[in-house]
Amino acid sequence: MSLADEIKQMSAENPEWDAGKLAEHFKCRREYVRTAAKRLGFKVKVFRCSSWTPEEDAKLLLLREQKMRWGDIAHEFDRPRSSCAGRYADLTDPPVCTNLVADRTIVPAERFIDRDRRINCAPRDLTAAMFGDPKPGFSALERRA
Repeated sequence: MSLADEIKQMSAENPEWDAGKLAEHFKCRREYVRTAAKRLGFKVKVFRCSSWTPEEDAKLLLLREQKMRWGDIAHEFDRPRSSCAGRYADLTDPPVCTNLVADRTIVPAERFIDRDRRINCAPRDLTAAMFGDPKPGFSALERRA
């Protein structure tokens, strides 16, 4: 009987076990348990990690400062390596919003004041009289909104 078949049998006998518990029982990786389940067509529960506590954050930073490997840190917290590495990245390098479009679309108040002043004035020329004054940055001949 192959290991995948044994995992399937153990999963049927213990439906409350998740992939991590099965992997621990068979001394293999969670990824192997999930792959075997997918290949043999049976369902296995996937353990979803709870949110990180401040104590876990402090311990994670301390362990990483001690140059521990991600696999050892993940075993310490009983979480996936990617989860530990991602949380460490969030703690050390918080995400920066780089919304470059928003900076270009914010119109300074001076432009609105200038526009209001021009609306109350007589047209500058024949084109402005026919098509109206264009919005700032546009030509009246372009006819685009």
